[in-house]
Amino acid sequence: MAANSEPVGPMAKLSLHVLTHDDGEARKKGKKRLSPCNRLVLAGLLLRSDEAGAVYGVGASDLRRIAELSDDGLVSQLSKLRKLGYLRMRMGGLTGRHLFGRSTGVYFLNVGHPDFGGIAGHSYVLVRRDSWFESHTRHQAGMALYLASRTIQQRAKSEKSGRGRPAFLSGRSAEDLEREMANMWKADPMSRNAKPLHDFFRDEPFAQFAAYLQMLVCRYASLIINTCLREGCCDSQSRQGPLQTQMVSDLGLGSEPEGDLEPVVNAVRKASIQQAVKAWEALCHDEVPRGLAARSGLSCAILPSTDINGSGLDMSILLYAPWVPENSRGRCSLLSTEFYGPSARPSVGFGPALDQGDERHLSDEMAFEWGLRSPGKRYPKG
Repeated sequence: MAANSEPVGPMAKLSLHVLTHDDGEARKKGKKRLSPCNRLVLAGLLLRSDEAGAVYGVGASDLRRIAELSDDGLVSQLSKLRKLGYLRMRMGGLTGRHLFGRSTGVYFLNVGHPDFGGIAGHSYVLVRRDSWFESHTRHQAGMALYLASRTIQQRAKSEKSGRGRPAFLSGRSAEDLEREMANMWKADPMSRNAKPLHDFFRDEPFAQFAAYLQMLVCRYASLIINTCLREGCCDSQSRQGPLQTQMVSDLGLGSEPEGDLEPVVNAVRKASIQQAVKAWEALCHDEVPRGLAARSGLSCAILPSTDINGSGLDMSILLYAPWVPENSRGRCSLLSTEFYGPSARPSVGFGPALDQGDERHLSDEMAFEWGLRSPGKRYPKG
């Protein structure tokens, strides 16, 4: 880079700020400072971050190599960045036999941190809360797919052993359950040779894989929302191909025959569209996002919940924009749904958005539940 050239893009500018800023205020007694190594790790993550602070495709080995750190050294760096509020959460990578293959971890940065001075925009968090008793909100898609697969496997095993049907399956056969799962997720294969949908969701521990899948569903839903914000269209034909290519890559399906891909890609696509629609409904019913959408520069990230075993009733939508009103910067609002009409096909309404205060002052329990912070004092290795 030439000596007098300026970095291009908000994340490049923010990385330069992290590396070169003289944090004189942090020298005051009692306030922690970023060490040179902290700065290097944070700048490396920022350079690979999207505009909403999500970092995909960067493994722990990459960060260790950049900063010349040991495993314990990297854990220490990430723990400090989390403690100081620069790093919201991290989801570790995994290796799956049936899905994902060897996948890297994902980091979520707080690019609206007050120390960044609005270089990458200011944040606003909107949380959508659905009613607990509605069957279609009982589980997040990631957990729902893995639970359905496990149920089919249990039924098939019971049939093979001749022990009879478990009572909770109400007499349905494994074939019935498999058909229900395919219909639910629009996964009916075009080819008779395609793998059954449930075959893709068999890796253990299934809660860990379900959480990773839910993170990807949130990623794709965020891409759909951001495309709509930029282009005014969520279902552009020109976007379907690239999105499917990204899905196939993320799901580790590159070596599968084309016919085998259709069930799982259809299921993940449907889950992502459902997630995007729910997020869009919430954005349209809150005056802050409506005002921000009228101007350019708004970016959105749907955060994955850290509580994958929960009922998945809360969806956290993180918004960044240069134009967030001062009285809304860093704040969090809760928008609850109200269902009315027939129970089989209820209509959805919303109550008023309730201000939950500054995000930094949320209780740990609430911040963990909404995916705004990670539980624990230290990050795990790997």
